[in-house]
Amino acid sequence: MDKIIKTNNNFDERIPWIDFARGLTMFFVIWSHTLLYRNIPGKYLTAGYIGVFFFITGYLMQNKKISKKTGIIIIKKQVKKLLIPYTLASIILILISGFWSYIANGYIIKQDIINFFGMFYGRLFLSIRQDMPQIVFLGASNAALWFLPAMFLSSLLYLVLRITKFPYIIFLISIFICCGIVFTFSPVLLPWSLDTAPIFAVVMFSAKLYQNYEKLSSKLRKIFLIPITLIYIACVDFGGG
Repeated sequence: MDKIIKTNNNFDERIPWIDFARGLTMFFVIWSHTLLYRNIPGKYLTAGYIGVFFFITGYLMQNKKISKKTGIIIIKKQVKKLLIPYTLASIILILISGFWSYIANGYIIKQDIINFFGMFYGRLFLSIRQDMPQIVFLGASNAALWFLPAMFLSSLLYLVLRITKFPYIIFLISIFICCGIVFTFSPVLLPWSLDTAPIFAVVMFSAKLYQNYEKLSSKLRKIFLIPITLIYIACVDFGGG
């Protein structure tokens, strides 16, 4: 869902900073899966990269008028862009994994069955806690696909925020943030990133605030960057990275 700028010549141009942010965030994704992220710079650079994808999605959707009709259209588009690719890619990878298991062992192993049902759960692990039995749900080389159902669910919650009127929107955002905080204490990772989707939805909605930030002068922008940076550092330090 690419936002475009209409120029006087009626040519469609991409937004440079959106493409730059996407490219830089993809680089951080790769970095976070290496040992380099463990150093001090890597800790701060890779802590919030996932949220950038959700922020960009919210930014590109912010000018769309949300109604019951347009909401249904957006949901259908998200199903085509996120859930269908997730399902097809998962099935293909699970079949390949099962095929090689059969070739190597002469039968389908337990993990292949878990992989199939794990596709519906949509999370890599049941829990990341070391004191619990570890069950790998996305063990067919499809671990990275967790992002797709997470984005879909977050988009649904984002649409709920968009159709909520003031002052109820303040209450709903507070509920989403509280749910995100409470779910951090959950012993298991909830399906479809239900434990993090409320926070991601708020991140997507915050793009509307950034729209106001863009209207500020260059000097005021720099002033606002100081507390925002300090808050980010505090969240990384106290949130365990």
